[in-house]
Amino acid sequence: VIIAKEIKSGRIAAMAACAVNELYIEGKPIKTGYLFNLRVAKLFRKRFNLFSKGFDFLFEYFHKKGVQTFFTSILDDNLESTRFLEKQRPGMPQYRHIGAFVVYGLCHKSLLPLTQNITFKRSSINEISELISFLNNEGSRNNFFPVIKEENLLNDKRFPKIDDFYCLYDLHGKIIAAGALWNQSDFKQYKVKGYKGYLSILQPISFLFPLFGYPALPGKEENLNILTLSFWAVSKEHEKYFIFFIKCLQTVIPKSHILIVGVDFLSANNKELKKNGGFSYKSKIYEVINKKSNPENISNKSFYIETGRL
Repeated sequence: VIIAKEIKSGRIAAMAACAVNELYIEGKPIKTGYLFNLRVAKLFRKRFNLFSKGFDFLFEYFHKKGVQTFFTSILDDNLESTRFLEKQRPGMPQYRHIGAFVVYGLCHKSLLPLTQNITFKRSSINEISELISFLNNEGSRNNFFPVIKEENLLNDKRFPKIDDFYCLYDLHGKIIAAGALWNQSDFKQYKVKGYKGYLSILQPISFLFPLFGYPALPGKEENLNILTLSFWAVSKEHEKYFIFFIKCLQTVIPKSHILIVGVDFLSANNKELKKNGGFSYKSKIYEVINKKSNPENISNKSFYIETGRL
């Protein structure tokens, strides 16, 4: 976290954060920074030198840590931030739009979908090597997929645990899809402060929403019960089973929980999820290029954003 303060008063003028992770870019493991929580106090928003000096400090700090490639996401309806950051200004980094990302909230379903020769079950420590190999091999086909090692799933709080993973297996017992249902409530909570507009009217009867494929709305001051599909991948030869995998996962989440799934906006997976009901929101993805950076040449190939780290 980077904080800028006014020297005379000591007031916080601005802040920004950067999460550093090793991600696949064009199939190669690259130390990458995800920029988020850019905030500027209203009193200081017209001081453009604050932005340029702040970004220079941030990039120089993380360059020394070996980070050359940066990216960020902005909600699609955040027009004020989009207009400000997309406009090229002296001393400001370039925000290069590289795609869009959609996050869906899905509810519990009772019936497990049926198909021949495909098995759905929870993963175990006995197959951790096979799971790690599958995730890295298949996930690395997408830009920004996290590099995963065995120790990450055993004792690393930045990752889900091995028994959080569920897999689809073919007739020969080979993994064709895998992903973790990550419960982050120990360190991340979402509390409902209230509803506005039509949602305030619908909330009391939202217990009926699951009948139509939408999750129920929790009451005021209640926590959202969320499970995030994280570190997921589907083999190239079996991509048609993505939506089948999602429907299987919906049967194992509690009825009180919402399943969060994020996909590339231009992917076939997004088109399939649209048919599955639930609510959604869209974000734009940008590569952030500083004048001193030596970033990777990120193509317009499909990408993966780890929703559990947003």
